[in-house]
Amino acid sequence: MEKIQLPKSWNDITVYQFQELSLMNIEDYDSDIDIVLDQLAIITDYDADDEIYDYMDIDDLLNIMKNISWIKNEPPQNYTKEFKPYRIKELVKLTLGEFIDLEVYFSDNYIKNLHLICAILYKQYKIDEWSNEIEEPYIYNLKSRADKYLDVRIPMVWGVIKAYLDFKEIILDKYHVVFNNEGDELEDTTGLSEEEIIEINKEIEEDKKKAKWSWPALINNLAEGDITKYDAITNQPLILVLNELAMRKALKLNE
Repeated sequence: MEKIQLPKSWNDITVYQFQELSLMNIEDYDSDIDIVLDQLAIITDYDADDEIYDYMDIDDLLNIMKNISWIKNEPPQNYTKEFKPYRIKELVKLTLGEFIDLEVYFSDNYIKNLHLICAILYKQYKIDEWSNEIEEPYIYNLKSRADKYLDVRIPMVWGVIKAYLDFKEIILDKYHVVFNNEGDELEDTTGLSEEEIIEINKEIEEDKKKAKWSWPALINNLAEGDITKYDAITNQPLILVLNELAMRKALKLNE
C-alpha cells in the first residue's frame, strides 16, 4: 500500500495551506476522522475521498492524527527579513496609505489576508547615484505581488502579524488623543431613563456607521476637500501625520 508522505512541521506548510487550514470550520464536521481527512487533503496530494484511505484501518488514521498533531499549535512567531528582491519595511516608516490598507486587511481577517499584508510590508530598494537608499513607491499591483507569498513557508512570514500588532499597540498608546473610541457599547445605564438609553444607543449606532468613513474623512480634511491632493496625503509618513493630528487636537485647530 502506498504510504502518505506527511509534512513534519509548520516548516513544510505554505501560507496558502495555512490559510486553508484556518478557514476550516471544525463545528461543521461530524467526527475527528472527517476533520483529519480534510486536513490531509490540504497538506498532502490526496483528496479526502482518495482510494488510499480505503485500505487504512482506524489505527492507521489514529497514527496519522498523532503525527500531524502539531497543526493544533500556532506556527512559530518568526519572519524572514528579506526575500530577494524584497525586504521587510521598518514599521515606523509606514506611510499613511500603507497603514490604512493594513488596517483594512487586519480588521477583515489577517490570516486570510496574510499574503496581501506581506505584499505591503515587503518592498524593493535600490541605491541612487548619491548612495541613498530609495524605496519603491506604493504603486505596484498589490494582488499580483501578494500571490508570490502564497507559496512561502508559513514560519517565514507568520511573525509579521505579531510585529505589526505590537507596533499598532504602541501607536494607539502614544497617539491616544488622535484615536477615539466612538462606537463603544453602552455598559453602565445606572440613573438613565429608558428614553435616555434609547437615545444614547442611537448615537452609538450612528457613530458606528460613521466609523468606516473615518479614514476617508481624515484624508479629505487634511486635503481640505481637494481630491487631487489625496495621493500626496496618503504618501506622507504615518508618524508625521499622527504628529500633525495630535498637534491640531492639542491646539484645538479645525474645531
